[in-house]
Amino acid sequence: MKSLFCFMLTLMSIFTLTTDFTLAQQLRWRVLPAGFVSPTRLEDICFINANTGWTITNYSDQFGGDHHHIFKTTNGGKSWSDQSDSSSIYYRCIGFADSLNGWIGMLSRDNVPIIRTTNGGANWFPSLVTPITDTNNVCGLSVINKNIVYGCGRYCGPSRFYKTTNGGVNWTVKDMSQYATGLVDIHFFSADSGFVVGGTGGIWPDMNAVVLFTSDGGETWVERHRTVRSQEWGWKISFPTRNTAYISLESWISDNQFLKTTNGGVNWIEKPFVSGYNQEGIGFINENTGWLGGGPMTYKTTNGGDNWFADNIGARMNRFRFINDTLGYAVGQKILKFSRDSTTGINVISNEIPAKFYLEQNYPNPFNPGTKIRFEVASPTADMRLEVYNSLGQLVETLVDKILRTGTYEVEFSAANHPSGIYYYRLITNNYAEVKKMILVK
Repeated sequence: MKSLFCFMLTLMSIFTLTTDFTLAQQLRWRVLPAGFVSPTRLEDICFINANTGWTITNYSDQFGGDHHHIFKTTNGGKSWSDQSDSSSIYYRCIGFADSLNGWIGMLSRDNVPIIRTTNGGANWFPSLVTPITDTNNVCGLSVINKNIVYGCGRYCGPSRFYKTTNGGVNWTVKDMSQYATGLVDIHFFSADSGFVVGGTGGIWPDMNAVVLFTSDGGETWVERHRTVRSQEWGWKISFPTRNTAYISLESWISDNQFLKTTNGGVNWIEKPFVSGYNQEGIGFINENTGWLGGGPMTYKTTNGGDNWFADNIGARMNRFRFINDTLGYAVGQKILKFSRDSTTGINVISNEIPAKFYLEQNYPNPFNPGTKIRFEVASPTADMRLEVYNSLGQLVETLVDKILRTGTYEVEFSAANHPSGIYYYRLITNNYAEVKKMILVK
């Protein structure tokens, strides 16, 4: 009997540890606290590895001034630097081949639809596009390598296909009006084979969505799919595998559909989506699991688009980019990161169930440069955030952004890189929030 009792205790311990590990390692989206928050949306995001990436945004201020920004991170989104050039042109899409060579497509007002960098974004230069017209605009880019890059545009027409074989020093432009009214997104598998999506059959917005394919580097194109509903067009492409892909369809009608292929784009099927929803960004981590956004709510599927459910990760999602099935980034009004949770830096003080959520006063206080913050979690599997703000109300650091079990926890805040002054720390969960003040004296 004693042996059986010990065995049961061991089994329970293993189950508890396994559950804790699973919770700690859960994959989920989280807002990057240091990322830019757009009053409209961020247009695109591009990462060359887990740490280095760029994003772009445009907005107008309350006085009518236009702002255009290029942001770069080298630490996985923990911090961002502004690399904006002096252009007053609308940034639309971005792509990088490596840490040095990158391109931005724009809705041009001065016959410069593409700019390029050869030093990681420190400087940007206009590309020569021929023939030069005031209708050259680039909405999508697909990077093959540092020499070969493809682009397409514009969403409302005229439709153009762009190609460079010398890293963007020169681009050639192909008139695509025989195939489409406007083009929005592009995805190439190689220097030869790829897809573009947009609209055809009428003047924007009275278009039908169209999918085009080339196998000779854009010299010739064949139509792979065209919808019959008016006022809709292809918006974004996601190829989680070579055979399985999805396309979001932006539309002004209530009968919302999206496109799916399971044979590499040879055939596409139309599948129903949430009625009246404004589709924009779409992204899948594998054949079955993905997200579709654009409106105030983002939706998720785990069965290849057969069913969708609300997943409140953010609003106006316009682009999803995945490095692998456990790491990705996305942009809408905010910058999001998809990754595994980690409990590194959080000390478990007690596993006893507290009577309520509680945030203790930091100790020591005043402090220099480090202080400890203890808090109690009263609900199982609570989604907790512990944030630090300066006296101006600006977010300084997110100390905790994880799912935690019931218990008492402690985390240390180091202000070695912050100036003296008053700071506030806030604990947030679904039904609880509390703020306390602390003082840094150097």
